[in-house]
Amino acid sequence: MYRTIITTIAVCGLLVTGGAITQLQAAASLPAQPALKDGMRTVDKSLITRADVIGTWHNKPSVGASYSDSYHLYKDGSYIFAADQMACTERIVGHEGTWKLENQDLIIQPKVNHVRVGGKLEPSSGSGACESAQQLTGAKLVHQPTNEHARTLPLASWQAKSGKGDSSLPVMTINKVPFWQLSNVPLQEREAEKEQKTSANLEAFKKAQPKESVAVHLEADIDLDKRNETYIIAESGRMYVVKGATVRLQADGVRFNQTAGEPKLEIVEPSPGVRHLAVMYYYVPSNTGLIIYSWANGELNEVFDITGDLDVQWVDKKTIVQESKKFRGVEDGDRGWDPVATFYSWDAKLKQYVEHDVHQLDQEVSKLR
Repeated sequence: MYRTIITTIAVCGLLVTGGAITQLQAAASLPAQPALKDGMRTVDKSLITRADVIGTWHNKPSVGASYSDSYHLYKDGSYIFAADQMACTERIVGHEGTWKLENQDLIIQPKVNHVRVGGKLEPSSGSGACESAQQLTGAKLVHQPTNEHARTLPLASWQAKSGKGDSSLPVMTINKVPFWQLSNVPLQEREAEKEQKTSANLEAFKKAQPKESVAVHLEADIDLDKRNETYIIAESGRMYVVKGATVRLQADGVRFNQTAGEPKLEIVEPSPGVRHLAVMYYYVPSNTGLIIYSWANGELNEVFDITGDLDVQWVDKKTIVQESKKFRGVEDGDRGWDPVATFYSWDAKLKQYVEHDVHQLDQEVSKLR
């Protein structure tokens, strides 16, 4: 049975369809990474045991707006490799199979590739969820069986010295790339388990709101309690939160229509340790609305709400750009308008999004798109 990653951060669009890909190419052969910084010292490879490597290994010591390359090694000898979630143009996004330790090397036997098939390349949304200017959109992730050969990934164990600036997490190189152990229990769930939870939440919603139809939904842990909530926008424009056995109406009037496009639910992390739910919605002729929610004291509260009659978008993962029309005065003899951009970002001290300044859109602002 397949496993799939827990959704905790906004990923670059839906996944795609196309010709079958039967051999894993770039995903398992990871690119070379910078060497570990001074202050790390090697530990004899003979000390690496099977128990040492079980868990989730991430090729950065912390998780930002999304997961980077990660290995999830299970006690039962199965594994999942998940590629960097910001690599939004990649077709092959992971693989899974079995693993074992042999001569202090990690031997993986891929059995299923995770492939995005179909869809098309479009400009990135600007939300900071993609490292490239384009992203694959369109639609689905498929699991393709593969009969490729086993791969030998040399291991080397490292230990960080204690002290300011050093990660306290265990770190180990896998195929010459450093990976930090985020948890000694894999952070992935079995696909069946995740589907069962999602299905249970959606079933609870249908029972509580039988007259509503789901437009979009997102499964995510935004309140940071290590358990996913389900966020639902119904066709009526109402937004609901399903947490445990509770179905709660969160907001009414999320404006959208099929002509302008469906609303989007995204996870954003405007500063370390802060996770918000962003609701982006569209309505004709060219308006974009953005509502941001944050959990506090067990409640999901609205912390930001703007509309751009030209556009609203995310830049650099943290900055919101509101693009609006500034109408010229009648006294100027011109009833036209000029595009104006207003910038906002999260102030960790004030715990709110604050406005920076307003600029008439020019070439520099256009580069932010």
